[in-house]
Amino acid sequence: MRTPKLALFSSLVLTFVAGCGSDGGSARVDPNKVESKPGQTAVETPKEEREATEQDEKTDRSELEEENIERREEGPKQEIVPANKTATTDPRIALYKPKSWPAATLGRDGVAFLTITAPGWIRDSYQVDPRRGQATLGFKSTLGKRADGVAGADAAVFVTIRVHENVAAARQSLLRTLLTVTSILKRDESLGDIAFTSRNGKALTYAAAVRGNVTFVARSAETGIDASVVANATDAVIQKSAVVEKAGAVSKPAITGLGVEIAKTGQPNPLTLDADPQSPKPEYIAFQCTPRPSTSVVKNGEAYELYAGQPGSVTIKAFACSDKLQISVFETEVEVVKGE
Repeated sequence: MRTPKLALFSSLVLTFVAGCGSDGGSARVDPNKVESKPGQTAVETPKEEREATEQDEKTDRSELEEENIERREEGPKQEIVPANKTATTDPRIALYKPKSWPAATLGRDGVAFLTITAPGWIRDSYQVDPRRGQATLGFKSTLGKRADGVAGADAAVFVTIRVHENVAAARQSLLRTLLTVTSILKRDESLGDIAFTSRNGKALTYAAAVRGNVTFVARSAETGIDASVVANATDAVIQKSAVVEKAGAVSKPAITGLGVEIAKTGQPNPLTLDADPQSPKPEYIAFQCTPRPSTSVVKNGEAYELYAGQPGSVTIKAFACSDKLQISVFETEVEVVKGE
């Protein structure tokens, strides 16, 4: 099947994060060289929110099955609850008393995660997962020492932020995160709408929180490091982000076309992308192809190329993520013929 030729994203500075068959994982970037460049609680929720939550869980399960995430450098990994142990079935969830959680604030229309600044800390890395609308940022202390005063140690804090489709999906995600922690965290009223934390003395070592439709986890690299300043700075940026008035109203990048002119086996086939300029700009792109592993998409300069090992129909999914972690998915089919 031949698809119309579409305009390439020649004007966009896109961070390519994965080939087809990989997990749309991450890009780690030197902050000094950066171009300016998203549940369900125990109560009943509307149908559209339940559907969004189910899709959220499917994405998480897919994350477990596919671990070939391309990284520019190794970074902290987000743990995900196994598919057979969700937040609606695990008996430990009762310990967190979700029925007693306060009402949620309004959802946010994305979060400008690169604007997070914390006094005494400098962001030295970040990675974005376009499939999940998630970013993980790494911070190092400008003091060059840990919170307990030990000099010569790398004081590091990591924070992971995710923008969800709605509040229900975000709260379900928080529950799943809590189940990845071996100990039971304590309720903390100083962060988000709901937060649970762990401390070593006065030092905050781990925090899992939700505000509206945004979840975030802050954690220190060592038990002597206090992550509270970075956690509070993250929460402040989320709190001041623009709100959405109803569930499912988060703005999304709009990919309006994806395809190739003619696709042949054994050779690079230029892949064309087209986006609505009135929608959020897709700064991060990931691809997933079926069948795997005989098909892949690679980045060549600012262009993308499809490689196919055998003729037949290929399904390509493009995951687009904005600089505010707003995401969308576009899917198309391409017919591959045998090359000469």
